[in-house]
Amino acid sequence: MPKPIHRPEYQLVRDLLRDFRVEAGVKQAELSEALGKPQPYISAIETGHRRVDLIEVRDICGVLGISLSNFVLALEKGIRRPVKKDRASRSRVT
Repeated sequence: MPKPIHRPEYQLVRDLLRDFRVEAGVKQAELSEALGKPQPYISAIETGHRRVDLIEVRDICGVLGISLSNFVLALEKGIRRPVKKDRASRSRVT
């Protein structure tokens, strides 16, 4: 069994966080400042070098202007179908 941080579902969490950030037009430095964290904190989450817990996901979603429930819906939708290499083709619930 793969380590938890390397499971496909966790990669999807990272991809969704990054995609929602980019779609919101928010840079890593802006997001980290809003969260009171250093910029490498966001980079480490998005590259898989740092795990993120539910409270942190909620905080990030709040800064990006999306609800935690919409994030979870997008996550569940992504888990139900195979993860594609091309994230641009992924549709999300917003």
